[in-house]
Amino acid sequence: MIDVEIVRSRRNRLGILDELGGAAGEAMLGFAEELADEARVRVMEQRHPTRALPSALADSIVVETTESGAAVRATAPYAPYVEFGTRRMAARPFLAPAAEYMRGVAGSAIADALRRLLRGGAL
Repeated sequence: MIDVEIVRSRRNRLGILDELGGAAGEAMLGFAEELADEARVRVMEQRHPTRALPSALADSIVVETTESGAAVRATAPYAPYVEFGTRRMAARPFLAPAAEYMRGVAGSAIADALRRLLRGGAL
C-alpha cells in the first residue's frame, strides 16, 4: 500500500484555521477526492489498450479521513511496484505525479479562499 496524506498545518497564524472552521476539513476532503480521481485517471492512461476493464489498481485508490486530515491510498498489494518500479520493471508513477499536479491546483484554491475571507466575504 502507498499513500499521500494531506494534513492540516500546525501553524495557525492570525487564527485563520479558526475562521475557516469546518470548511477547512471539508476542503481537505474535497481536495483528497480530486487527488484520488487524478491518480485513477493516470492509472488508466498508462494501461495497455488491450487490458480488460475494470482496473484493480484504479479501483484500489481510496480516500480515508485521518486524525490530522485525509489520506489517499492505493491499497492494491502491487501498487508500490507500479509506482516505484522494480529491478525488472520500470516505474509507472501515478500517485506522486497526481499529488504534484494537485499541489498547484490547491495552492490557487487556497489563495482565492483566503482573499475572499480577508475581504470579509464568505468562503
